[in-house]
Amino acid sequence: MLISQSATILEFPSVDLGADQEIGSVRQASSVTGELIRVGGETEFDQILLREISGTVIAGCFATKEVAKDLAKHLHEYVRLNGIASWHRDRHGKWQLARMKVQTFEMVDDESLSEAVAAVQATITDWPDDLSDTLLRMRGGDAA
Repeated sequence: MLISQSATILEFPSVDLGADQEIGSVRQASSVTGELIRVGGETEFDQILLREISGTVIAGCFATKEVAKDLAKHLHEYVRLNGIASWHRDRHGKWQLARMKVQTFEMVDDESLSEAVAAVQATITDWPDDLSDTLLRMRGGDAA
């Protein structure tokens, strides 16, 4: 289970960029991640709801019956939805998902950061003793 351990370190007041900085719609390939909390519908496409780790519910996602049927098997598990999304930006510069046609999905491991780092470290088996010298030689001897 993923547990949010977020905190506000520094809070910056939002800046009103003005109505001329609002962007109505940008379509692009996108991914969203969260706990799958609902799949279903009566129309050609099923609606999908996700809950981000922060607790925010992501609505506006939909998928074909075929994708939704496979996705429904993972209710209350963490998934990453991939597809084409429409985003809009408000006058404060915050981007929000308006709609997303989900084309594929993948499961997301719920391991902690320390577990993920340990797994990466375990795959690195043979670091050279002179790592910095080796990297400098690879770069042609130039220091950063």
